[in-house]
Amino acid sequence: MIGVVAVLILVAGTVKADLTVLDFDDLLVSDYLPSNYAGLNWDPEWKSLSGYMWPYTPSSDPTVIYTWNYGGWIDFSPLGVPVTFEGAYFSGGPWAAMHFEGYKGGSLVGISGTLIPSEVPTFLPANFPGPVDYVQVVDAYYNYFAMDDVTYKPVPVPGAILLGILGLSVAGLKLRKSA
Repeated sequence: MIGVVAVLILVAGTVKADLTVLDFDDLLVSDYLPSNYAGLNWDPEWKSLSGYMWPYTPSSDPTVIYTWNYGGWIDFSPLGVPVTFEGAYFSGGPWAAMHFEGYKGGSLVGISGTLIPSEVPTFLPANFPGPVDYVQVVDAYYNYFAMDDVTYKPVPVPGAILLGILGLSVAGLKLRKSA
């Protein structure tokens, strides 16, 4: 029985969440981003832009999202677990300068480096030291920029994994005693 539990713990330790990349390419009409797009809450100022318009180049054709509101926010809390926020691609003119601020439970987790965009989409890594449930995209110059390929992965809840292992262990013990 101890061997089975050890194998389950080993397998549970290798459980990894899938990396999610939101490319917005299913939004073929240029309009405001749906508030619950991809199961997340979005700043109501985000808009989708389908097709090329200089200098807002998508990193994956044909759609990007953009805003002109000192940035915008993405709320990951509807997922029910925090996320490891990897970052996103940005394009635009040199009149913008953006960075990410990541929060968990209202507390600041980290601030990314700053990116001055260009017509060539460039990935801005978040490099937060821990998981977040809310990301603020900050533009220091109150100007347009485009964002594409928002990348994150949900963080598995260790308690759920351990609870499953405990349940299987108890079931195994009961089977062993009844045999």
